[in-house]
Amino acid sequence: MAQGTAEVFTSTISSPAISTGGTLKRTVSDIIRELWPQSAPMLALTAKGGGKDGGKVSAKGMISKASAKTFRFEWFTFTPIGIKFTVASGSGTAPVLSSATGLSVGMTIVNMNTMEVGIVDAISTNTLTVVALGSSWSSAANDNILAAAPAYKEGSSSPAQLSKDEDNVYNFLQIFRFAVEISRTAKTNPHYGGDYFQRLKRRAFTQGKRNVEATVLFGQRAASGDTTSTANRGNVHSTRGMWNYAAKTYDCSGAMTAEKFRKNMPLAMAETVNDDDDYIMFCGRHIFGEIQEFYQDKLQIQAKDNGMYSKLGLKSFKFITAGPTIHVMKHNTFDQVGNQNRALIFRPEDVTLRFKTGADWQPENDMQANDQHTMEDGVWGTCGVEVSDGGNNMLKVTNWGAAGAV
Repeated sequence: MAQGTAEVFTSTISSPAISTGGTLKRTVSDIIRELWPQSAPMLALTAKGGGKDGGKVSAKGMISKASAKTFRFEWFTFTPIGIKFTVASGSGTAPVLSSATGLSVGMTIVNMNTMEVGIVDAISTNTLTVVALGSSWSSAANDNILAAAPAYKEGSSSPAQLSKDEDNVYNFLQIFRFAVEISRTAKTNPHYGGDYFQRLKRRAFTQGKRNVEATVLFGQRAASGDTTSTANRGNVHSTRGMWNYAAKTYDCSGAMTAEKFRKNMPLAMAETVNDDDDYIMFCGRHIFGEIQEFYQDKLQIQAKDNGMYSKLGLKSFKFITAGPTIHVMKHNTFDQVGNQNRALIFRPEDVTLRFKTGADWQPENDMQANDQHTMEDGVWGTCGVEVSDGGNNMLKVTNWGAAGAV
């Protein structure tokens, strides 16, 4: 067929298949529905504003925000010396403990299995010599020993010394950059839905926030040194996420119940948890939905949001447990396949997002090369996670059960 010669029809003309090349007009909405999940609960929970002279910005029930002058930032935690010990072997008045660190000669001890009381008369590594206080002292493997106060004779000297230093905890900042580029010709093309380049930039930042949330929760710092060496990106800084700080884990054994949620799970949390505090539990929709079934088990719950979080656009339910009050909140990262059986419980006031001084989130525009007939804009920031409790009060919940079988 010669160029420009239209087809000749000898039968009824019917509607052609709709395509971008035909003359048939398409019906296209000027509204483009963006199908984002709830993308950034962590950032929504972060206190807003900048602290004076780099100070910390904080609010009750919120994640704090503070600056850091260097890529490595540090803090200290103090955890009390343990008062519970376990008999590994031995018997009678010569038990061998798994560890005797925190015990001293002259300290009284209670066998929590027999409720007999003794005094430590000598310590050789982890082996004790115990003298009964009262009629008898006995011990056996797996017995639990409670440390009590020392007992001294009249006119005693050289009391036993027992102290513990603070733990030094650290993390690193990570550089985040999110950008889009478009040719200057394409930018001037008419598009349904308005300014196409503005949409690209907005979506890049929204996608970026999802990536940052995943990093804040599950990121990991360099195994050694300040950076990790890569072939294509050079030496990169990375930050350690909350999940990798959490010191305690509760395994639901594949069958979480209202009773476990109310009693067993809080008992797996550290003794340093203040039961009067409010904690947040991030989980996926599957676990969130299963928790609603706990109503039938009469788990005490306040069905309404606690007010503060609803104002942030975050839905949560407030549960009263044997430990702290827990606000259960959905987080999209726990909806991802492989992660649906997990949850993370933490006290928001123990978490701080640290931004490098002068490198809080900000636009990064006109990044294109001088001879490039394009426009490249983006946003960037340099931040990391500080967990003031060193993760000791955080709890990882694993192996929830049927919630992951989807």
